[in-house]
Amino acid sequence: MSTFQVKGGNKVCLRIGILTLLMALSCQSQFIDFGVGYARFNTDDMTSRVTINSKPVDVTLNHVDAFMLKMRGGGSFIEALPQLRAGIELRGGIGGARDTEKVDEQTAYSEITMLSFGGGPVVSWKQPLGKQCYVEAGSFFGGYTVGVHEKGRKRYGIDWEEKEESGTGWSGGVYGKLGLLEMTDISTAFALEGAYEVGKWNFGGDIGHVSVTSLAFLFSVEVGF
Repeated sequence: MSTFQVKGGNKVCLRIGILTLLMALSCQSQFIDFGVGYARFNTDDMTSRVTINSKPVDVTLNHVDAFMLKMRGGGSFIEALPQLRAGIELRGGIGGARDTEKVDEQTAYSEITMLSFGGGPVVSWKQPLGKQCYVEAGSFFGGYTVGVHEKGRKRYGIDWEEKEESGTGWSGGVYGKLGLLEMTDISTAFALEGAYEVGKWNFGGDIGHVSVTSLAFLFSVEVGF
């Protein structure tokens, strides 16, 4: 399996994240937010070519579905505006997609195994609605590993001419939350979250750079300190 590399864009994300983390460490009303849910990544057509008996066969992927985990930590950094918050988001995901074409009793295939991990800075506004509810709107920017793309052909269940390429990506976007405040003895909030992001993935080989949009839906729990 190929080794993930830190691309230039991800280095920028890392620097921004470190600066945001230093700011968040000096915050008041600190919090940690855990979220879990589902995301669909819609992409440009990712077409790979496999040769079977001297015939070129194209197999195309255009989306990846994934199970996502997110963790945010930070706090409010302006005393007069406790609703304005900043911090760091870490994310992980596992999922995949696969396409096949059968030719001459052989099967050409292309697949992505998503093994995503990354993070970046996040800024949001959390607005209470009465004593029990709240809404929150925020934005995120960061870099992450995408996973591994593999193409090849199968005959009688045996893989032939496999080729693998690892990928990295970046994205930025917005999210919104609707939740309930302080449902336990400690400062805890529960919420439903929807997020929309746009970005780029970079694989080697015949895929290269592709544009990506994603929709995510999560259930989250926030603990305040």
